[in-house]
Amino acid sequence: VITTATFAASREAASRVVILGGTGRVGASTAVNLLNLRPNVELVLAGRSRENYARALDENPTLANAMFLQTDADDKASVMS
Repeated sequence: VITTATFAASREAASRVVILGGTGRVGASTAVNLLNLRPNVELVLAGRSRENYARALDENPTLANAMFLQTDADDKASVMS
């Protein structure tokens, strides 16, 4: 049974979320909306290039504290790292 207090506590607890494709338009928008709902979340934006990450930060200053993980979803080794 999830009580109101449990739900409220879970919303405040810090957690880590990795968004594959987080440096693209849809992924970055998702990240911004997530941060609006859960400002304490530790956010990792996974994408193919640091240049796309820099562009996402320029377009969405809210993502300034997000970490970047260079990965390619088509490359199993890079996703597993």
